[in-house]
Amino acid sequence: MTWQPQGEDHPNARLTETDVLEIYDRIDEGEYLIDIAAAFGVSEECISMIHHHKRWAHLAEAVGRPTPPPPRRIPSHTKRRVAQLARTMPYRDIAEQFGLSTGTVSTIVARQKLAVVAEE
Repeated sequence: MTWQPQGEDHPNARLTETDVLEIYDRIDEGEYLIDIAAAFGVSEECISMIHHHKRWAHLAEAVGRPTPPPPRRIPSHTKRRVAQLARTMPYRDIAEQFGLSTGTVSTIVARQKLAVVAEE
């Protein structure tokens, strides 16, 4: 793999290292990502990518910012059980039982329904 310019050295860079450090500070202070994005003239997605170390990761490591944990993988047998329970239980109760968010339960159920439709 060839070397790719990163950070300020990238020809499409809109932010500087100083900007990114300020973005980290503003995130830590609890400012909304959309407000930070507006202040720097970039998208909310750009700020989110910085926050989750998908962009400017080299700078995050250099200043000692903790790396977020990788997303948790939910086993397929758990997904099937969640989808079964969703027929008779509220999502909130299922989420509590499996240590998931209600949004995750909703996503699992929707994907299971799509899988059934795809098989038909």
